[in-house]
Amino acid sequence: MTRLLRQKEPSYRFGELAIFSNRAKPEDIERAIAIQRIDLERGGHPKKLGEILVKNNILTRADVKNILEEQRMAYGKKSKLKIDIKQHKGGVVIIYLAGRLDYKKSVIVVKALERLMNKGAINIIINFNKLVYLDSRGLSVFIRYIDETRARGGDIKFCNMKYTRFILDKIGLSAFIHVFNSEVSAEKAFINPIDFYILKGALGEFISSENSKLVHLSYCTSAQNIGYDSKVFYQTLKDAMSSGKRRCMLCKP
Repeated sequence: MTRLLRQKEPSYRFGELAIFSNRAKPEDIERAIAIQRIDLERGGHPKKLGEILVKNNILTRADVKNILEEQRMAYGKKSKLKIDIKQHKGGVVIIYLAGRLDYKKSVIVVKALERLMNKGAINIIINFNKLVYLDSRGLSVFIRYIDETRARGGDIKFCNMKYTRFILDKIGLSAFIHVFNSEVSAEKAFINPIDFYILKGALGEFISSENSKLVHLSYCTSAQNIGYDSKVFYQTLKDAMSSGKRRCMLCKP
């Protein structure tokens, strides 16, 4: 049984959300903060980070509005969880989550999964695209159902985790849960049964190609573009490096 560790409440600062949602780069945030410091040193009142990033054409005003909304939801000022369920062709069910998912709100997800599995659904995708807060106890509700769907020959796959993915890494579930960058990639993966991926080590953290010297994290876009026949899987980065692989500069394993 996987042991889940208590996590500290993550920080959802404006700059972090801008980076994690790929709206800005770390260097953009650093330059904006430097401008704020200069204003302070001159005795002035520094502009807000969002204003600076808009002025520098890094963000749009719509981006700023969305990030502030995500902050309100993450910090509990707009504490809620929205769930939407859609049935796709081939029996794949997609659950869209938006807002906050912690243990108190996990009952909504539990009820949805119970209903779906009682109806025979075994191929399920959880889309985290609009989820702005996830803690380890909220994540733990999926474990039982992942085990159950796999026992029935299906799986629950995660996609679009963005800045909530670090929870998987911290509690050691990255090698247990099948994670994808996009909904399309996750849906295509149902072509093969979960045992196919487990036997190939595909739930391991590090992936490379027989024809490449680069090694990627399992959720890297480049890794997901590698054909299954040419994929090589490693359980540790050390194993990959020992085989002559170099780190991908995109995902930086």
